[in-house]
Amino acid sequence: MQSSGSRLACACGAAVLAAASVHAQSAVRYTDAKPSDRAAATVPARPSLPVVQGTLTFYTDRTVFDTAHPGLPVESFSGTTLPPNFVEECPSPFNSATNNACFPTGAIRPGISVANTEGGALVVLTPPFFGVPCVSVGPSLFADAGELQFSPPVEAVGFDFESNNGALFTIGVFGPGGPLGTATHSGGIPGAFWGVDTSDAGGISRITFSAPGPNGELVCNVAFGQPVPVELQSFTIQ
Repeated sequence: MQSSGSRLACACGAAVLAAASVHAQSAVRYTDAKPSDRAAATVPARPSLPVVQGTLTFYTDRTVFDTAHPGLPVESFSGTTLPPNFVEECPSPFNSATNNACFPTGAIRPGISVANTEGGALVVLTPPFFGVPCVSVGPSLFADAGELQFSPPVEAVGFDFESNNGALFTIGVFGPGGPLGTATHSGGIPGAFWGVDTSDAGGISRITFSAPGPNGELVCNVAFGQPVPVELQSFTIQ
């Protein structure tokens, strides 16, 4: 027969374990995240050969992508005012007109916007916070969905894709006239490269990310635009 003291000790122990379990799972946004919140088996997608789907070609190797699209400008988000090893929430969207605690006006290249499609906040992580190797941006809340927007539309886009737990995401590619296609991709932290180009005359106007549950996406080192021919990359006007 179990004594009342034993039952009390068991109850207290169970309560402590339950509280610890809740605490361990309590992070729902990057501003609450700790290294222990990263999935232990976060394995990003491996680079593979380009895949053609209709007017789209998908890439998972940055070297192959860069060879196909030389000279694209890259938004590294390094113009943030935040110090190293830091995380900060700011209102959506992030673009060249942004002026807040995350970015001053003009710190982001014209032509690209990062948005939270749920209307919530965005977040900036600076290395080495949460293990990111580059300045990373995306929705702060893991359950929210992010989007990259391009104005004017572009021919090619490539970036390092990261996630808090390495989940499989559906990535949608849209032109001014509507959907162009979808792909799936996973990225942990550090992330895995993903890129796309299109032969559609309208170009790419936005890219969306979605995954069920608390799967928080981040992007960094976003290359976008129209390829610059090799012979013109060092050309300067006198």
